[in-house]
Formats: sequence, structure tokens, C-alpha cells
Amino acid sequence: MSVEKGASTEAVLEAARRYGLPRALIHDEMWASLRLRRDEAAGTTGARIRDWGAPSASPPARVPGPLPPPMPLPDLLERAVERLAATTRPTSPGPLHPVLLLLRGSAVRELLADPTALHAWAQQLAKGVAAGGRGPAVAGSLHVSRYRPLATAGAVVVECGYGTAGLAAAEAAAEVARQLVAAGSKSDGAPGGSAEASAAPAACVFEAIQTGLRVNGALMQVLQALWDGAEEGGPGPATGSREGELARLRWLLETWEGLREWLPS
Repeated sequence: MSVEKGASTEAVLEAARRYGLPRALIHDEMWASLRLRRDEAAGTTGARIRDWGAPSASPPARVPGPLPPPMPLPDLLERAVERLAATTRPTSPGPLHPVLLLLRGSAVRELLADPTALHAWAQQLAKGVAAGGRGPAVAGSLHVSRYRPLATAGAVVVECGYGTAGLAAAEAAAEVARQLVAAGSKSDGAPGGSAEASAAPAACVFEAIQTGLRVNGALMQVLQALWDGAEEGGPGPATGSREGELARLRWLLETWEGLREWLPS
């Protein structure tokens, strides 16, 4: 089932009431999809539309209990950042494979508290990468295309391009970022250079982690795990009952709705 931009939760639920739980939910606004049912033939826990999420050989449908409230955006982003950090980037990414750099730590949180300072810092980062990215090993100049602040999760994601050039740009960006953080910690009032950080440099934690997973992809992985019952805080596993599955679907749609405020305009 495709959820178009502007489609209401009630409209999607009404379609599910009429035609049954869809196999997948495709969100046009986020260019993303979630699997709601699995194939019985594959030996998994999905089912046919008429069975409302319970395989035909399964026990009777359980009575659905109260569901938790929709998961807030900050909680979703925190879980997504953990997935970004845990995703190992390929050593030889293909020309269409994105390379991103996840920046986090107390130094990054200080920058996120001041969007103007963060923007100026990101410009310094981009200039540093471009200045050091010329040479025979890489065709053309290295560059970072843009950054994405995840303030509630205390992280910034820097897009470094694709393939081997993106990999080289990410390595250069990580080094430049460390230099900027180190320089900032030595000067009062500079990003990452608060009195606390100056007094105890070891407490000014900074991580630069390469990843091949985009933020949207990480968010979809989190939502899928919550829907499947693989992570706590979601609607729990399939109930096998019509009302139970509709309640779970409402939870998913309302949680998904919270992502709209985060989407870039």
C-alpha cells in the first residue's frame, strides 16, 4: 500500500479495514517502505490478508492489550544513530554506494546547541577537506556535499559522496574534524572550547565513524524492528486479530507521522 503525501492516518486505516493488512507500507514522502506481513512459504510469521497477520497454522488470535504511545522523534533518532554507528562501511564501496561520516560526542553536542556556530564549523570542515583533497590518488578535489544535524541525538551526519572518492573524502573529513575539535578545545569561546572542556580535555569526547547507511534507512530499520517486536517500545508482535492489527497499524502510522517534522523542506 502506498501512502501519498498528505494522506491521513484514518484514510489508511479505513483502507486496511476494507481490504486487510497490506503486505507492505510504502511512504512516498520518505521514499521508504516497511514490511507488514511475511510470506508463509518462507517459514516466517506473516500471513495472508484474510488472516490479519496470523499464519493459518498458528494458535488462536490473542486479545490485544493496551499499546504504548507513539514513539517520539527524539527516541527514534537516538536509535537510528546507534544503527549508523554500528553499520560497517564497505572497504571498497561501489560508485553508487553512499559514504557518510557520523560525528558525535560532547564536542558535537556543544556545536549543536548553537546552529550558527555549527554552520560556521561545517564550512571550515568543507574548506579543509577541499584544500587537502587534491592529488594523484583521487580524481578531482574531495568534497563534502552537506551535513545533517540530529540535535536530539547529539550527532551530525556529513555526506561525503560515493564510491572510493566518497571514502577518501570521509577519511579526510574525519581528520579535519578532529583537528578543528582539538583547536577549539584550546581556545575559550570556540566551538568545543567551553570552560569545562578546557579544564578537562579528556571529557571532551569526539567520535568520527564512517557508515554506508543513510539516516532515512536507519530510521526505517528501527521502525521495522519495532513493528516486528524485535525491539522494545513498539506495538509488539502480530496479534492475529483484526482489531489488534488495526491498533498496531495505527501506532505505526502515528509514529511515522512524527517524522514529518524532521523531513527536510
